[in-house]
Amino acid sequence: MHRNTLFRATQWSFFVASLLSGTLLLLPFSVLQTDRINLNQLSCQVDVSKGDKTFRIYTPSDWQAEAMAALFCESVLTGSDYARVELSWKPREHLTPDDLLSQHFDLLFSRPRVLNGLAPDTQSLYQETLVLPAYTIYLYGHIPIYQLSSATLYKRNIGLLNDKRSQSGFLVPEIELKKRGVVLNDSETKWFNHRADLVEAFVKNQVDFIPAIGIEPELTDWPPEQRFELKTIPSAGSWYLSRALSQALRCEASQSLLERHQQSPVMGNLLIKTTMATDACS
Repeated sequence: MHRNTLFRATQWSFFVASLLSGTLLLLPFSVLQTDRINLNQLSCQVDVSKGDKTFRIYTPSDWQAEAMAALFCESVLTGSDYARVELSWKPREHLTPDDLLSQHFDLLFSRPRVLNGLAPDTQSLYQETLVLPAYTIYLYGHIPIYQLSSATLYKRNIGLLNDKRSQSGFLVPEIELKKRGVVLNDSETKWFNHRADLVEAFVKNQVDFIPAIGIEPELTDWPPEQRFELKTIPSAGSWYLSRALSQALRCEASQSLLERHQQSPVMGNLLIKTTMATDACS
């Protein structure tokens, strides 16, 4: 156990994919549940801290959040002026221009278009330091899917993420189904706040179809004839580091993120082509 790590977690009905922001290994942590509020957060104490600063991380998903916090508390920030790491996850629409302009978060995960839509010249505030690669979104089913039509989903249901900005969990499947004349109604759709719950329900045959990208451990050996390719997305998103951080810390964080992502068994071959996008270490 990581004896110096304490988590404060609050739950609310939301989960975002990005699925790829949480590609780190789960580590054993103690989680304390509190009342539902607008922001989910966990924290940990930095090993051998020499100061009292707080390092803040934002991701749109709680996927593997414990491991991300541990990476910084037990490795990246060890012996630094930082005493504490706070990792927050909340809906994408709750990330505000003020968050960027004040550089409230030292590290955040997002897509470039999202940041550019919030504030101009975001590259002067945050350095894009790790770009995750393209990925393909599939529709998984319990029957062979040779073509996608109304007949495929007739008298069957589909599970989707309750996040209207999630490309893999909502937007792409909704759009691709509509292209083929499939209009979902309430009786055919089941909504899930967390990707893990969505996958679990599918594996337990509680839903007939779900969108997924195939890196989920439960789906890696799924029969290929029981999934249908919907769309390939150019990039899962990027990690950004605040330019207020020292270059040395940005370099250390960039290298640690890259190495941990590449070592993740969850992502497998998808992350072989992962690269650093900047010269943070030059």
